[in-house]
Amino acid sequence: MSDTDFDFNKFNEGIKENNKDGGWSVIGVGSGPGGWTYTVGLSQHNHPEILCLGLPHKLAGAVLNDLGKRVKAGQRPPIDEPIMDALEGGFPVKLVRVPRDGLGHYTRAAEAHYPGCEILQMVWPDPNGKLPDDPECMDEYVLAQAMVAEEGN
Repeated sequence: MSDTDFDFNKFNEGIKENNKDGGWSVIGVGSGPGGWTYTVGLSQHNHPEILCLGLPHKLAGAVLNDLGKRVKAGQRPPIDEPIMDALEGGFPVKLVRVPRDGLGHYTRAAEAHYPGCEILQMVWPDPNGKLPDDPECMDEYVLAQAMVAEEGN
């Protein structure tokens, strides 16, 4: 399917269907190192949507769905603290606050369905378990995530 064949109405209806009865959607955009994945629907649980940059969609989607299940169950994943049980092997992820400015192209569907929604960025570690805010994190892992959150600090 080419970009010109994309059916936005069908896409938006799919999000509405997924989000019925407290569900959410996970959207993958692009491919390779420049791709990103994000949630649409956690806002209905009074929780920010979550954006992940640079991880393959399948892995990012699995982690975002796990976090979504926690949110729906009333658990609030911590912000700015490592979450040690989200990735296999005990590797941490961290949810960090993201400035609203400049996020439009990353989270377009979330904004369309939940205008003004808050966004958190989920950052992930290098093979040594170091997160991007750790000076010992390997440079390519920092760059792969673009650290949108860093722009707001």
